[in-house]
Amino acid sequence: MISPIQAITSLFVLATVANSAAIPSTIVPRATGKRGLGYNDASLCSQFSSGEITWGYDWAAGAASTVGKFEYVPMLWGEKTFADWPRNVKAALAKGAKHLLAFNEPDLPSQANMSPSAAAKAYITHMNPHAGSASLGAPAVSNSGSPNQGLDWLKQFLAECNGACKIDFVPIHWYDPTGGVEYFKKHMREAYAIAGKPIWLTEFGMWGASQEDQAKFFREVSVWMDQQDWLERYAYFGVFEGMMIQGGQLSTLGRAYNS
Repeated sequence: MISPIQAITSLFVLATVANSAAIPSTIVPRATGKRGLGYNDASLCSQFSSGEITWGYDWAAGAASTVGKFEYVPMLWGEKTFADWPRNVKAALAKGAKHLLAFNEPDLPSQANMSPSAAAKAYITHMNPHAGSASLGAPAVSNSGSPNQGLDWLKQFLAECNGACKIDFVPIHWYDPTGGVEYFKKHMREAYAIAGKPIWLTEFGMWGASQEDQAKFFREVSVWMDQQDWLERYAYFGVFEGMMIQGGQLSTLGRAYNS
């Protein structure tokens, strides 16, 4: 005769074995719908049919912009688009836009090129008024490690805001020709720690790498990204000929992204 404790232990072991038999030997990535498209030619987006792809953007906020069946997310690129923003964002919101993106790589001279102080003032002026009408994204910084760029610029921007910028999520960019997966994960975590808000990875990729290497890299990091609740959306760069498109059709990378 066994003791009550032995009986309970035996039942626990049997239940554990029974449950373990139902667990698949490989982890199946969960469907998240985080995936997006960065494009200039909206017609190319029709090549993508995956249910994982739910949104897209074109670094602009034109009233006529569209991305087919996907949610279109307008962007206030930088100072050169300030004058047209009120009209364009009004039209985009009327068409159902749910999110707005702020300045594109203001930490780099070749892009929006704004100081953290100027960016904070511009954000309060041009983005804050739309709080409540849409979810607002902070400026998207590069992954440059130089002083006053990348995450260093983001820290300064948030300090300049001093809580006055109405931010719902923080977009960032990441590029590395070697596709360092651990570096990628580390950078994402650092960005989240600095932002204190959900992260959108609105540009990322492996410059100059083969289609096969990029597809392999994307498959690996996408599984990880889909497991991080704080990483809300991502868009590989990009829907362009020679990248995710080849000869007007999906490339090897494009097919991986569309899977």
